[in-house]
Amino acid sequence: MKKISIILLVSLCSFQIFAQKNTLSLQEAINKALQNNFEIQIIYQDVLDAQQQNTWGNSGKLPQVNISNRNRASSQINQPASPFSLEGQNDNIQLDASIDLQWILFNGQKVSLQKKQFDQQEHLTSLQYQLVIENKIEEVIFQYYKILLEKEKLDVLRKVHRNAGLRISRIEKGVTLGENSRFELSREKTTYFTDSIHLVNQKLTVENDLRELNFLLGEQEVNTIFILTDNLEVPTLMLSPTTIIDNMMKQNSQLGISQSLLQQSKIDIDITRTNKQPIVAFESGYQGNLNWLKADYPTLEGDIVSQTNNGHLYGAFAGVNVSVPIFNGGQNDRKLQSSKIQYHKAHLELENKKLSLKKEAYQLFANYLYNQEKAKIGLLGQKSAEENLQLSQEQLDIGSISAFDFRQVQNSYLNASLNYFNAQYDLILSQVRLLKISGEILK
Repeated sequence: MKKISIILLVSLCSFQIFAQKNTLSLQEAINKALQNNFEIQIIYQDVLDAQQQNTWGNSGKLPQVNISNRNRASSQINQPASPFSLEGQNDNIQLDASIDLQWILFNGQKVSLQKKQFDQQEHLTSLQYQLVIENKIEEVIFQYYKILLEKEKLDVLRKVHRNAGLRISRIEKGVTLGENSRFELSREKTTYFTDSIHLVNQKLTVENDLRELNFLLGEQEVNTIFILTDNLEVPTLMLSPTTIIDNMMKQNSQLGISQSLLQQSKIDIDITRTNKQPIVAFESGYQGNLNWLKADYPTLEGDIVSQTNNGHLYGAFAGVNVSVPIFNGGQNDRKLQSSKIQYHKAHLELENKKLSLKKEAYQLFANYLYNQEKAKIGLLGQKSAEENLQLSQEQLDIGSISAFDFRQVQNSYLNASLNYFNAQYDLILSQVRLLKISGEILK
């Protein structure tokens, strides 16, 4: 047994990599994920961007004001071929500055439509953000209960493993006293080592599931081990398919995204129609020019004299610019027709999404009912197998059954326990999926 104890010690060492232990309820796990999960934080940046983009300025309602400045300096030496042109050097410095204002007064309500488009984009981004949150909550719940499931399996395997170790100790004493054979001892040790492998594999499964949960929670120390305070005994909800479908039509995020895309397509049609409307814009500005010119001028005596002249020009202007589209080869008509096609496509996608979600909701509800029955049957089977195991242990102790027969009873208990735990887990999953598809998971 000393070698066997060493093997157990080595298998337990893997848990030492976890640095600390903390209690964690399901609600605490969800709160951690909402605060720290990186996918949620990433999609939230899109929400912030959509919010800051949604302004009347981006929609084109406010005027555009531009300031421009152009400076030039030139130096020219003129040696003309014509006798009527002046020769000499000209140095010129010119400074130009202007401020211009343009304000769209009318363009077929395009400004207000573009603002609606930004509103709709912000709404769509919020729905996408909500969908990511729902998905992450679902993942956290699944992962939380998966750990509980695997730990339940681990406890059963530990019980089986511990009983196998006790039988080895008993048989070893029996071999010493001549009551048992070495063949029985060798067979029991083989069984024990097989159980040890199963136990080690199950421990690894629990460890990896804990790391996955830490990742979903955004824990920087992924080896943190949490003691989960909830259990697999989750109360079932009173659900009906009618209520689920009604809530789904009102609250389902996927359906909301499809409806938002349909609204965007409708706005695109209205915006495309404005391309045929006249555009009326108010334009105003102020312009100034400073000019320094140094040039060589001839005198009456035939000499050349350098002379510097300063000049300036400034003034304001204002006006109304009207642009009326007449013909562009039918481009506007084709764009309008394309927008209508995209709208019809979005409408078909929305109807398809409704039908798909309706079918999925009924399937999930059917699974939910069957999983309830499976959990009830699994509980009865597990209790029966546990009672049979206890009776078989007593029979084994008095020698009424063989170790081989007891092993079969033990395997039956193991399978019944695993079936019950899996049935509980499946029931939880189906219940959570129903809450998600009906839009109730955030509540």
